[in-house]
Amino acid sequence: LSILDIDPKQLQGRVVTSAKLHLHNRSKAPLRRATISTLASNWVEGSATRYRKQNGSASFNWAAQDQKPWAWPRSDITAVINGVGNTIWRFTDASPPDKTNWQTADVDPAIVAARIAGLSYGFVLFDDVGNEYQRNGQQVTHLPMRNRFFSSREAGAHLAPYFTVQLGLKDGLSPYPVNDIKYICTGLPAGETLVSWTTPEDRGPAGTLGFHVRISKAETFTWESATEVPRYLIPMAGEPGQRVSLPLRDLQFTPGQSIILGIRAIDGAGNLGALQTAKV
Repeated sequence: LSILDIDPKQLQGRVVTSAKLHLHNRSKAPLRRATISTLASNWVEGSATRYRKQNGSASFNWAAQDQKPWAWPRSDITAVINGVGNTIWRFTDASPPDKTNWQTADVDPAIVAARIAGLSYGFVLFDDVGNEYQRNGQQVTHLPMRNRFFSSREAGAHLAPYFTVQLGLKDGLSPYPVNDIKYICTGLPAGETLVSWTTPEDRGPAGTLGFHVRISKAETFTWESATEVPRYLIPMAGEPGQRVSLPLRDLQFTPGQSIILGIRAIDGAGNLGALQTAKV
């Protein structure tokens, strides 16, 4: 399990048509079948080597060790990857290592687009194989839970992992605003609600991909000063006209409290739609 990230600014305003992840293999066991996923929580890259614990840095149990959980209290990274926490994931079969031990793995364009749109905080590479075995006639050798190691950026620019991204059409047009915002509280714990709205069409070719959602406990709503709803709660977009749902929880609301919710759609090229608000 590894986390990688890029600065996506240079990709904004373009449709992603394909992408590959390039990895320099450093172990006898190459990458075979894997999952590449978005990541629904911000995290802190540490500087500790090997498996040393470092306060304030990302680990399996913490987005920032002993300071910030990945999602709700006592959650770990599995709450925000591989389809959980409104993340996108796809299987991939890595290429065999070449003569210099480089491998490539296809990355779904939507996973790259989610990073461009700020709907993801990086890329998760997850080994799907684990145990292997080798058979020689009737003799079978088991190879349990093989670790696969790759060069990180600390190995130098010539060995660091990188992406190649193919770009298609330019897109500077934002999606239409969301509409038909509704909420229900019946049958939910006190201080929680379920909000839903319909996915709007995109004006450009990238397609509506997701949403940015913020809340205000004040009488008025200002996007810049409102509080971001955690990414793991926010749905990805459905087809245009399809309703999506957001469970508002883990936010210390009191029973009967009123808030103002602000929602903006965003497309796969990073174009942000107009604000729609609703009192909940």
